[in-house]
Amino acid sequence: MPRVHVFRSSTDPNLYGYTAERTGNALPRARRGSKWTYLSEIAVFPENTQTAVNVADMLGNIERRGYHLFNTTPLRGASQQLPSVPAESA
Repeated sequence: MPRVHVFRSSTDPNLYGYTAERTGNALPRARRGSKWTYLSEIAVFPENTQTAVNVADMLGNIERRGYHLFNTTPLRGASQQLPSVPAESA
């Protein structure tokens, strides 16, 4: 069972970052004076399809890029996952 660390943007409370690192160093640089605030460590189950976050996509992004971003702002009535961007272009 993988465990990930959850962070929240200080300027956009609907934006969350997930990473395998407790430090959050893998997360993209925050923009417009925002900072990543640590929330918690969670256990994730890849076979769980009852979550707002697509766990398989999240784990794949963390493996490839070191992080996964998720925005809970409703877009056409549904939560919207953000595409991950390499940290160097953030």
